Amino acid sequence: MSSSTSLVEDVFNTDWTYQVNEVQKVVTNNEVSEKSLVMDSLKTFADEKINESQSNSFEENGAIVSKPSEPVAVGHSSSISNLEELKKAYSGVVSSDIIDRKLRDKSNISLMFISDEYNLEGEYESEFDILFNGPTSELFSKMVKAMQLDPSSYMLSAVKSSEDAYQSLIDEINVFKPRLIICLGITPSKSLLKINKRLKEIHGKFLEMNVNSENYKVMPLFSPHLLGSAPNMKKIAWEDMQKAMSFLSK
Repeated sequence: MSSSTSLVEDVFNTDWTYQVNEVQKVVTNNEVSEKSLVMDSLKTFADEKINESQSNSFEENGAIVSKPSEPVAVGHSSSISNLEELKKAYSGVVSSDIIDRKLRDKSNISLMFISDEYNLEGEYESEFDILFNGPTSELFSKMVKAMQLDPSSYMLSAVKSSEDAYQSLIDEINVFKPRLIICLGITPSKSLLKINKRLKEIHGKFLEMNVNSENYKVMPLFSPHLLGSAPNMKKIAWEDMQKAMSFLSK
């Protein structure tokens, strides 16, 4: 067993494995419930009916079934175009300790992880400590390592609550231009996408936002805070993360 596979099993309590350009699920001793079969059958029936009607809805026995509308990419603007300008814009908004830790040894950013807020307590022994404390930081560290990412290719950030801090996040996106943005939880997802949907409806989906008319892919993901308290959600999170890995490998 490879170290990456054992790490996945340790973190996500699953024997799913990942291969570049292919998402491979290995599920053992997992019976499919009658309820899930019925729900899958209903979804397939609805999809076929909508395709036949060539519209976004159809009527069946007096009931109208509609296809959920996809969120429209939300526009943001930034006047910051390079790293030096960004560092000046951070002043008074993000602490120098966080700035130093989040930018250390980073280049060619292809992925940004966005949490709801920075961790303002304690020292930052690892970069993951700028977002989370203790066990949650350790869990998130293992999640990222399971994705087999080059440490220089991803960046950690947060929405926070003030308008200036939010703008600094938009400026970061404009400067680093990541291929994918992963929102850790519902707060950053709603903030960046400006949508009013529950996380269970949008997790693992590739949605879009734009900055200065340039589109960016955004994937909502369950927060490490939730995964720490609800371990049963880890398998779902790992499946979503594999989608991100496959996207970034192309």
